[in-house]
Amino acid sequence: MAKSPLLLVALLNCTSLLATLAPADDALPSIDPLVRLLDLNIGRQASVKLSNGKTVGVKLIDLREDRDNVRNAVRKAYVTVKLNGRKVTLRAATYHLPITVGDVQIDCSITKGHVQGDSNPWSLDADARLRLWPAGSPWIRPGTFAYPVPQRWFASGTIMANEIGDGERPEDKSIYYHWGRDIGGAEKLVPVMAATDGVVVSSGDKRIDPPDYPPTVRPRYDVVYLRDGRGWYYRYSHLDSIDPSVKVGTRVKMGQKIGALGKRGASGGWSHLHFDIAAMQPSGRYGILEGYAFFWQAYRDTYRPKLQAVARPHLAAWTGDPVTLEGGRSWSIKGPEHIVNYQWMLSDGTTAQGPIVEHRYKRRGTYNETLKITDDEGRVDYDFAKVFVHDRKDPKLLAPRIHAAYWPTFGIRAGDEVTFKVRSFAVGPDEGQEVWDFGDGSPPVKVQSDGNTVKHAKDGYAVTTHVYQRPGHYLVAVQRANRRGETATARLHVRVAEAETVPVGVAKVDITPNYPVRLTGYGGRTEEADEVAQRLSAKALAIGSDDGDGPAVLVMVENCGVPRKLVENLAAKLKDAAGVKRERLVVCSTHTHTGPWAKGFLPLHFSDELPKEHQAHVDRYTEELGRWIEKAVLDALAARKPRRRLAWARGSVSFAGNRRVMKNGKWAGFGFTPDGPVDHDLPMLCVTEKDGKPVAGGGNSACHCTTLGGNTNKIHGDWAGCAQQCIEADHPGVIAMTCIGCGADANPWPRSTIELCEKHGRAVADEVKRLLGGKLTPIEPKLTAKLVRVKLPFDTLPTREELQQRVKAAQAQGASRHAKRLGNHARAMLAVIKRDGQLPRALDYPVQTWVWGDDLAMVFLAGEVVVDYSLRLKRELDRSRLWVSAYSNEVPCYIASKRLMKEGGYEVDSSMISYGQPTRLAPAAEETLVDSIRSLLPEYFRREY
Repeated sequence: MAKSPLLLVALLNCTSLLATLAPADDALPSIDPLVRLLDLNIGRQASVKLSNGKTVGVKLIDLREDRDNVRNAVRKAYVTVKLNGRKVTLRAATYHLPITVGDVQIDCSITKGHVQGDSNPWSLDADARLRLWPAGSPWIRPGTFAYPVPQRWFASGTIMANEIGDGERPEDKSIYYHWGRDIGGAEKLVPVMAATDGVVVSSGDKRIDPPDYPPTVRPRYDVVYLRDGRGWYYRYSHLDSIDPSVKVGTRVKMGQKIGALGKRGASGGWSHLHFDIAAMQPSGRYGILEGYAFFWQAYRDTYRPKLQAVARPHLAAWTGDPVTLEGGRSWSIKGPEHIVNYQWMLSDGTTAQGPIVEHRYKRRGTYNETLKITDDEGRVDYDFAKVFVHDRKDPKLLAPRIHAAYWPTFGIRAGDEVTFKVRSFAVGPDEGQEVWDFGDGSPPVKVQSDGNTVKHAKDGYAVTTHVYQRPGHYLVAVQRANRRGETATARLHVRVAEAETVPVGVAKVDITPNYPVRLTGYGGRTEEADEVAQRLSAKALAIGSDDGDGPAVLVMVENCGVPRKLVENLAAKLKDAAGVKRERLVVCSTHTHTGPWAKGFLPLHFSDELPKEHQAHVDRYTEELGRWIEKAVLDALAARKPRRRLAWARGSVSFAGNRRVMKNGKWAGFGFTPDGPVDHDLPMLCVTEKDGKPVAGGGNSACHCTTLGGNTNKIHGDWAGCAQQCIEADHPGVIAMTCIGCGADANPWPRSTIELCEKHGRAVADEVKRLLGGKLTPIEPKLTAKLVRVKLPFDTLPTREELQQRVKAAQAQGASRHAKRLGNHARAMLAVIKRDGQLPRALDYPVQTWVWGDDLAMVFLAGEVVVDYSLRLKRELDRSRLWVSAYSNEVPCYIASKRLMKEGGYEVDSSMISYGQPTRLAPAAEETLVDSIRSLLPEYFRREY
């Protein structure tokens, strides 16, 4: 291909480029891709604006493509580039992920040697295509892309981008460099799910008419095409069946079933999902967008692997020639430096050590070499390198080929039945048999597939089942020989788990008063509530035995805020009575605005002094609340049963809306701001019996419990209370708990009635039901708990003179309600100065973390924390393993972000009066808080992608 004398460079922004092609009635939310694409010839350079707005200079210095001596095919491609003056060499595609260079991530998805004549599905006209992201950025926007098959990574054979996908016949010099991703699996058993929200462009033989899709979209009877909000087109091919709900022109949701994995169409007879993405390319034409990194990110986010061996792609060689086996693409959640051993177990019975080894083969055949990796905590994982070995003397003779798969691949327990499927290729239907070795010492099992005589034969795969009696890692091999004695071997890695168990107890205590009491949350209510619309409770979850560091206890209280003094008194009692360490106790409030007031919370909430009778009821309730919470904890500790399991999952609910109405960049009041920042994640903690039956569950949603307004003077748990009721009704015997995330500037929407509380609660319960019916991620019951108090600086403090002026203004004839509030606050601050000599310069603030092995990091923050904090933490930490709760341990005030401080308003300023704080927080408070959280978490939780 001749080089263009011109610079070939373009920036990918598919949403805008495809706007003219997307029908107006799709109503798909627009998604800005995070990736930027750049096509360059050697010696050319360009400036690229990344998704975070920063600009990076890129120059392609060199390209090297290594070809084999079997087919003269490109097996390795290297590009050397300069990024802002820093030189780096990259391997292109073939199971390589982006690397970080300074403040940029980069990969190379395709080079010119992979373009064969007229076959250019990538639409590449330059020497190489580079892709760029900001350092630390996800590769595809989280929450918009999912791994499309619910099976283990590398559970079966794969062919990924740039890997050769044509059967590796030496005499065939027309090389098919595969595009897209082929994921092998068990035919008909593996469901195929929508990777994104999208519009169905075609489903089987039916398609949008008139067609508006690009020429790369080619509908077929076994294929579904979707288009998403980025304007990208997704192909799902070789489906055994298409779900009836997938109708042309309709919308599907991410995770919705598309069909079943199969071998129809141009599959070659092996069962797999072919998945590719078509998008506008820098050349100005539609082409394939490499998706391996997107797959890996989505798989990681969903299934939380800790260690992953990678021995692929497959290789081809002549007998007697050296073959280089590479395991250096393997991955550890803590970083590659934590992989301490690479061991190769080879087909001839020998072993070799190291990420890169050489081996020679004496005889034609299809070999699968086993790579075992071990990390510094003793974890192991396996993958297999397929090697096609040919004989120079007769290159047209092919050894047998073989494909094997099993189902299920997740959640296999001792005693479960596992289905195994196998099909051989390049053998006669009666030429030999497949022989299974299940790796557990059981006798070999013989089956016979049809040898791929009829590619689409319904019974082409031979099927058998096996039951493992004990947990462990099992290396399964299946082999078939032809009449010449040449063999093909396929290998599988089957994990049979015995999930770690732990003593867990849960308890529930009613905390509804049987006497009138003032409610808190809205300062305008002046009468006691004497009606109960919904009963309230305190719930406790006790995890772990009394040995070692002792149990951990998570408490959920249905009230607006538990005062610090009450929590500290509780902690002291529990340490003496049950050995519960302070850092292993968390008390979270649901922040319902229709719950009784506890003394010490919102000390200056009401403008006027409470009548004595009202104050007596508040004092009584506060004392009783402490005893009730203590009882819930002690009951949960007493109810602990052994051999229970912890797991978690993450879903979403969407009724939270940003409540800050802005005008000219400043806060203008409360309302509903549709495009304002919110966090719709719903992480769920689940306790199950050994048989999987749920015992307790807790959800965490970043939304105020303010469905009911200040005109409601009845005791009620708001949407959080309704959510718990619905969950417990859906799952009899379960105790449900609801925590609140960083939703201090988010209200439920719509709001104002008990019926809306029930609607929002039902939304949470339905999502919990969906999560419980899907894949739960086990949690290692190894807890590291930490609690520190940090100093969040206040802004400029009021002087004594300013406070005295506010007192005087409040006493003036006709003073407004606001002036009276300021006067009450000023008197309280003057009392502090008299007692301590000065006002506090910083807020004494607790930050608590619970880290469960490397499965989950739970962050518990005090006060009313605005959404910017959770969104920032999910950008800077590994959001797929992160849980952030607010209203934890105490509620001293709103915790505003730097953004809100510029905008001003209630959360920043006037709310501090009710909380009895001297003034607003200083902008430096955000960095102080975020830095403290990062310091409490292990380093590997900071590695996101």
